Amino acid sequence: MSSIRLLPNKVDFALNGLESRRPYPRFILDGVLENDEYSTLLDEFPDHLVGDPGNDGFTNYTIRPNSEVSEDISEQWKAFIKTLRSDAVRRGLVDVCLPYTLLRYPALWRWLLYFRLRNPNNYEINVAFSANYAGRYLPPHTDNSYKVLALVLYFAPLGYFNVEEGTRFFSPRSKAAVRQAVRRFNRLADSRITRHTPLVLQPMTSASIHSGALITEEERASEAWFRERFDNDFNVEFSPNRIAGFIKTQNSFHAVDMRESTYVGPRRSLLINLNLKHSVAARAWQSFRTRVLKLSS
Repeated sequence: MSSIRLLPNKVDFALNGLESRRPYPRFILDGVLENDEYSTLLDEFPDHLVGDPGNDGFTNYTIRPNSEVSEDISEQWKAFIKTLRSDAVRRGLVDVCLPYTLLRYPALWRWLLYFRLRNPNNYEINVAFSANYAGRYLPPHTDNSYKVLALVLYFAPLGYFNVEEGTRFFSPRSKAAVRQAVRRFNRLADSRITRHTPLVLQPMTSASIHSGALITEEERASEAWFRERFDNDFNVEFSPNRIAGFIKTQNSFHAVDMRESTYVGPRRSLLINLNLKHSVAARAWQSFRTRVLKLSS
């Protein structure tokens, strides 16, 4: 059985060691896998699945949560994915994240949603192979609303480490900056319903500072606005057998900026996400807010 079975314990340890003053939980896990297993998975990383990155400088290949692993990957990778998607790992991650998952909702809602949110059957683990190349730029964003926990397992060559290929996290300089960013980059200000709604009552949505930008000048203006109000205060170096992780919040802005990188790629990683399944009511509400209110997903 893969050593990834210990992932919930490692995440629990990392979350418990965080300072409460941090804007949202973001952390580093080192030595995630046993050394021999990591070396084998690195050697057998399925580059044929991620293929040609094209002009975007990256490509991902997702294995859906409920699908059989029929892809042409090694037996070691199949064992790894089977363990990662097991009921035990999912249950462990759900338990570890529950206090943070509850905080996604207003206080009066939490007691109504408690039993739904603590049920592992309402979650799924999404896995994606990823390859990024020098020049790649993924601007600050917060990730999709259904994501609860995001983990990026780096598959760097043994002995290699560099911040230019890592993950960058951002912290707001004020509470006002958070409110403004949520409304600006989630397009919430476009809706009469949400314009004067307190932040705690805003729906959990995705945000990207390039949302709505149609030309380069608009992207630069958005970046300038963002950098005046947020600091890049936490960086995770790309290095072997390491995870960059965070809890998804309204304010979980992070980025990948390889514009100054000289790394002869690809920068290999595995994206591991604990996602909350949408109920029928939640899917209907998401459809309404994206199609009618023109909000983010």
